[in-house]
Amino acid sequence: MRRFKRAWFIGLVCVLLDPTWLLSRIAPSASVDEDAAYALTARLERQAARRSRASARQRARRRAAQRAAAARRLARLEASVRRASQAAIQRDDLRGEDPEVRQAVLAALRHHAGTVVVMDPYSGRVYSIVNQEWALRKGFKPCSTIKLLVGLAGLKEGIIDAKAPLPLGGGSIAMNLIEALAHSNNQYFEIIGERLGRATLLRYAREWGLGQPTGINFPRESAGRLPSEQPPRPRRRRSAPTPAVGRMASHGDGFAITALQLAALTSAIVNGGTLYRPQIVRSEAEASRLIPIPRRHLDLPPEHRESLIAGMIAAVEYGTAKLAYVPGITFAGKTGSCREDSLWLGLFTSFAPVSDPRLVVTVIVQGRHERGSTAASIAGQIYQRLAHRLIPPPTAGPSHERTERKSLTHEWPENTPPVSDGAEISRYGSRETHPRGDRANREPSVRASHEEGGNP
Repeated sequence: MRRFKRAWFIGLVCVLLDPTWLLSRIAPSASVDEDAAYALTARLERQAARRSRASARQRARRRAAQRAAAARRLARLEASVRRASQAAIQRDDLRGEDPEVRQAVLAALRHHAGTVVVMDPYSGRVYSIVNQEWALRKGFKPCSTIKLLVGLAGLKEGIIDAKAPLPLGGGSIAMNLIEALAHSNNQYFEIIGERLGRATLLRYAREWGLGQPTGINFPRESAGRLPSEQPPRPRRRRSAPTPAVGRMASHGDGFAITALQLAALTSAIVNGGTLYRPQIVRSEAEASRLIPIPRRHLDLPPEHRESLIAGMIAAVEYGTAKLAYVPGITFAGKTGSCREDSLWLGLFTSFAPVSDPRLVVTVIVQGRHERGSTAASIAGQIYQRLAHRLIPPPTAGPSHERTERKSLTHEWPENTPPVSDGAEISRYGSRETHPRGDRANREPSVRASHEEGGNP
């Protein structure tokens, strides 16, 4: 105790004489403590970084596993849809099928799950329906093919002018009807749909045969489906949402359309506004006695028809269907791509040749990787295999088949004469003639005429 008091007294004297003496003794231990704390902090940070990287790797593995599981589910679903499609094709009633046309369709469709309708636009005669179950009894979302109907309604109601550009994206860009059809611009048709309104759009859909059977001489045809006439309401739990009119006009939300209905609508555009009842001819005797049966005659002004066809030509020349281009065969069409039942739908409705339409080909395919361009490619292969039926010999005059078709359709007013060989309908509804070279030589002429029109 005495020794402790002596040490305490000596320390007190030293502090009083030199206050820095105690700090000089304490500072080294404080520095050691700071180094230890820094090392501990660095070690903890490294451990946290390792845990974070491990957690990120675990999350990435979980996401990859989820994606792989979803891909496996979609692959199983696609395989099931493909098997169902092939089984349905095997059950097709071959009576009345044109063997050559059906073989061309089967060769082009190959492993795709889908359906194809090939018909005559001037009489309603059906040459082939591959996968009749899907074509007649299964309604599909029309996706962007609904834009043909919306374009017709917009022109008829005076909402748009085919040549006048419509401002989009806040006015930063503009597009006319032909360009919008070629590139399948959603915003353009959403604007038209909003201006038309739900009731007007549905009225045109009914007039052009949607939501009702075509009347084909085949049992159990589906009528498809039209969207609800009621405007959208706040969504209740477990209730299906009512589609907005903009989405109805651009994506086909709420519609269910059969491939035969789409082919009949396309035929009416081609022939000038007559909606024919499709007919399957089951014998040569029936073919010789075939009389077209018009369901109704629609008011389709020639300039409106030419504007729509110009947009369909542009889609194949340089738009969404450009991969389906076939040298030597000028055909026109409209693509559609959207999701339905977790898989993609690819649609393409078309006619060929442009100068003297003989065939309407409508393709609908379903799968993980199907798009409208896929359906357009299938249609292009069909046209290529049937080229000898589309392109008459250069020295031949009007074919007996074509003359007979015209005589059978005397009730249809010839709004516009057929475009002569070497001429196509321009993007503005006028006729322009240019040499039939390769696609690279034709596309600049189309773009040049577009630029001369003063549109973007």
